[in-house]
Amino acid sequence: MQHSILLTFASHPLTEFSAILFTLLYMYLAARGNIWCWLAGFMGAFLYTFIFIYLKIDSQVLLNIIYMLIAVYGWMVWLRPLGKNQTSLFVSLSAKNNIKLMIAIIGLAIVFRYLLAPWFSETHPFVESWLFFASLLASALTMFRVMESWIYWLLINAISLVIYWRTGETVTIALFLSGMLLAIYGYYNWRQLYAKDIQDSLQKAPKPRRV
Repeated sequence: MQHSILLTFASHPLTEFSAILFTLLYMYLAARGNIWCWLAGFMGAFLYTFIFIYLKIDSQVLLNIIYMLIAVYGWMVWLRPLGKNQTSLFVSLSAKNNIKLMIAIIGLAIVFRYLLAPWFSETHPFVESWLFFASLLASALTMFRVMESWIYWLLINAISLVIYWRTGETVTIALFLSGMLLAIYGYYNWRQLYAKDIQDSLQKAPKPRRV
């Protein structure tokens, strides 16, 4: 009986529609720097977990369980006030560090594409493996308010759009297009928030004494 209820819940169109709405709400609120993004992200991942259990896509089940854990920890991280030596809650990575991260996820994608071959489709196994690790990285960077996280989200949604474009699944295509637009907005807005924090810190800095 319970198994039947779960299957009905996971396969219902309203469940997928709600998961998509929560996912987009997560990205929008995160782009605004609003802590409630983590609640929206948790709800979206929670619903997608059931959907992918129903579809028997193990990699996505694991990914969304990790998303839920990140959402909980992300909430706690975003509750922390500005540190004594910090000028902004938002940070940026150097090009060198971003290149290192990109090489790392490419390496992981290659290794796990073969270690966990049944998890990924036969048509795009490496790309799906890369998307798995890139999504985890982007989530972790978002959690620590790293501005370049939006560049990773833009790449993730753009590559996913290319993969799903030929399927003709209008809702999925719209989701990835919306994700790309929100990623662009998120990067721009976080840069603005960072600049505002720097300006505020300069205004609050003690002025030199005249002697």
